Amino acid sequence: MENIYSPLTNKNNVKKIDILDIARLKKQYLSQYRVDVSRFFNNIKELAIYECQDSKLQFYYPFSPIGDGLFYSELGKGYSGYYSPWRWEHERAYRLINPNDHVLDIGCGSGYFLKKVQDKSARATGLDFNPDAVEYGKQKGLKILSETIKEHSERYGNYYDIICAFQLFEHVNDV
Repeated sequence: MENIYSPLTNKNNVKKIDILDIARLKKQYLSQYRVDVSRFFNNIKELAIYECQDSKLQFYYPFSPIGDGLFYSELGKGYSGYYSPWRWEHERAYRLINPNDHVLDIGCGSGYFLKKVQDKSARATGLDFNPDAVEYGKQKGLKILSETIKEHSERYGNYYDIICAFQLFEHVNDV
């Protein structure tokens, strides 16, 4: 039996809590969002949900089916509510930002939060893999880069005053 480790604690104190039907999952994405996710499940026989018994984090295993920029582009087109312009967590973070702060929004989507941050006279940068979201943000005068957190942090490690990541953790397979 394979040892499964929590992506958060790196311990194998995990429990399998469910198994997803991959065929059903693919069919649902296609019918509900017009997105073909088949390419993410090549050579995967089972997609399980585990729970870390130490942190209670629930995660999918194997980690390999991870959405790419094209997936999020297609999802944004097929599900109009995917990129919400403003959420309660945006408001809470927004209150902490001061003029002239350097703010990074990881997984910024189309940059709704970045735009509001700029309106507060703070300097905002976003990271996102969705090419449509990056282009949309650039058309709005926003700085959105298509690069990983690791790549960005190697160049801007101590640059930011505030770093935000809204609704992102569930999309990261290598915590």
